Amino acid sequence: MVLGNGAGIADAIYAGGLTISNDGVVIAWDKPSGTPTYTAGTKTNLASEPADKAVWALDNLQSGIRYINGSNSGFIALADVEVVIPPRITTTKKSVSNCKDRTFQVQASGTQPITFSLDGTEPAGVSIDAAGLITIAKTVAIGEHTFTLTAGNSVLPDATQDFTLTVRECATSFKGNIIVRGGGSLIIGKP
Repeated sequence: MVLGNGAGIADAIYAGGLTISNDGVVIAWDKPSGTPTYTAGTKTNLASEPADKAVWALDNLQSGIRYINGSNSGFIALADVEVVIPPRITTTKKSVSNCKDRTFQVQASGTQPITFSLDGTEPAGVSIDAAGLITIAKTVAIGEHTFTLTAGNSVLPDATQDFTLTVRECATSFKGNIIVRGGGSLIIGKP
């Protein structure tokens, strides 16, 4: 693995007749001034030989370059860049009863902070705050409700995910003793 930094580094490396053997990787990085920000998984300002073998990455909160070529792979930590990750929503669907108001937290990964919103036609009584806490009022109609969750941070694209909320009728509660004799049955609530 050879890593270079500077506008002409790729020409300088290759002009010397460098030969890559087996699973080697040559990476040239043209770094602008300051502390540039790159999106994980992209190749902005990176060139590699063989082509498409290096991308910007984040490893244990450390920014750098991930490379792979055959059995040769690794991560090069770089202190003077910032690598950011677009958001990804990891929450799927939720099922609740309409007995009382409910809340639950939408989960998402990516560079923090991540803000959330609901798009489309969410049912009356469903809302979300910027931190991703969804509030579901007990007055939300029984049934399945589909709307879109959006998670955004400073990295494009924003993440969107269709979300299904299932609201069930509140189970009937009963206090006391029930005795069923003679092989009969007792059903409480609606079928």
